[in-house]
Amino acid sequence: MKKIYTLTLCLCLTSVLMAQSNMWVSANLGFNGTSSEVIRSGGSTSTTKGPKTSGFWIMPTLGYNLNENITIGLGIGYESIKTTDDKTVAGGTTNKNISTTNVMGIMPFMRYNMKVNDNFGWYAQLDVTPQFGTIKDESSIGTTTTTTEGKISGFDFGIRPGIGYKLGDHFSINAHYGVLGYNTKKKTWDDKSTSTITKVEEKDNSFGLSLDMSTLGFGLNYHF
Repeated sequence: MKKIYTLTLCLCLTSVLMAQSNMWVSANLGFNGTSSEVIRSGGSTSTTKGPKTSGFWIMPTLGYNLNENITIGLGIGYESIKTTDDKTVAGGTTNKNISTTNVMGIMPFMRYNMKVNDNFGWYAQLDVTPQFGTIKDESSIGTTTTTTEGKISGFDFGIRPGIGYKLGDHFSINAHYGVLGYNTKKKTWDDKSTSTITKVEEKDNSFGLSLDMSTLGFGLNYHF
């Protein structure tokens, strides 16, 4: 009887290990930033700086290889974006606006993998990401500052290409850039600029190919 129990336990452990061998976890990270300026010349030269944006995102991910070509998985991510816009108006007064967005997202995905050789390959990923978070705007005119806070929600639907490289039996790295997809976002906040508080709702929808820095990401993966 003990031998039967031992054999059954060994078979169960083997099944778990075989299942785990198709699983992997990943830490994905990305950064983005933009800036602009306008230079006027002719008689005198002046430079006006435009809005400056900086941000990052991080997404731990769990994946499972159904077979050599198909992978399914789930990522849970956090993104923070800060936009600063300083302008000097007549009289030397500086108008400053700081907008901060913090968003959480849940991303189920499916990948089609294609090997080039034993270590290198590429993939195409299809994902849908519901998002929710907060927005905060701080507007300063001279020494007077007005703060507005609100909420943001939406989802992304995208197809993105990527590449992967196997470092060893348990570790690999991947990178992706660009996305073809659809994005929708809704922002809501209370406008307190007048004596009567007004609820404001702003909706944005976009579709197309994006190749900005926010679509660039890197991942370090551990394979069980």
